[in-house]
Amino acid sequence: AEYNAFALLFSFHWLTSFSGSWGGEKMFNHEIEKTRFLAVISLLIGIVALCLKLLALMGVTLLKSYSRWEDVQCLLRERLLLGFVVVTRKENRRECCLTRKELSQLYWLKKEIERESRRVEELEALATGCTAGASGMPGSGGLSDKTALAAQIADCKTLIETKRHELVTEYNRLVHYIKDVDDAYIRNILKYRYIECMTWQQVAARMGSTPDAVRMAHHRFFQKK
Repeated sequence: AEYNAFALLFSFHWLTSFSGSWGGEKMFNHEIEKTRFLAVISLLIGIVALCLKLLALMGVTLLKSYSRWEDVQCLLRERLLLGFVVVTRKENRRECCLTRKELSQLYWLKKEIERESRRVEELEALATGCTAGASGMPGSGGLSDKTALAAQIADCKTLIETKRHELVTEYNRLVHYIKDVDDAYIRNILKYRYIECMTWQQVAARMGSTPDAVRMAHHRFFQKK
């Protein structure tokens, strides 16, 4: 503002001095235009200077608040970490609330693998019979049957491999779940029942108890859950 006032005063003095010296109207108008131009330039320079001053003040303010920004960053990190812990706890809580049906998945996966393995043995036996039967016969009927059986055997083996991967995943999940159970008595019941797939009589024999006793303890555990 001071710079602009000085520039305006200087322009006015410069204008009056030229108008007094020459006294011509044309020259007077020309000098007025020049004065206006210089006044505009001075005003623009003043605005730029003011903006630079404001930027300098903002920089000082930012420097002063840098420590506060570090505190904000620490707070944000703590909030993010807290949110991650909460989500992790929710996931763990879901894992700790497995139902009896979910715990039984390992048993049924083993049954499926056993069934598919028997199916492969049967198909391989049929393929061997087709080969022996077709060896002394003309035509391609035996070869066609053998090709179809080979395709079925390959499909069954692929299914068995997929089920085995699921079995490993389910086994790890059950081991992790049972490991987190506080009661050692219940842990052993769950291990014998769902990981080793024992009957209640076999579980009772391992636990040195009766089938009804271990079954009721198992039932009470899931009622609490």
